[in-house]
Amino acid sequence: MIQIELTHEDVNMLREILASHLSQLRMEIACTDRKDFRDYLRKRGEFLEGFIQDLEREQAASGKG
Repeated sequence: MIQIELTHEDVNMLREILASHLSQLRMEIACTDRKDFRDYLRKRGEFLEGFIQDLEREQAASGKG
């Protein structure tokens, strides 16, 4: 397992960047006609959602959110 230490400011910025990308990804999914590509994008979106949740959970556990 890889571990990266981030400040709370880093976590907030990373979460904002990922949330922005997730929003753009959802728009791209909605505009995509090819099912295989749409499925690929959905998997990426699910990964981003999970990662954002992990960041939020870790930050809450550390007592700063």
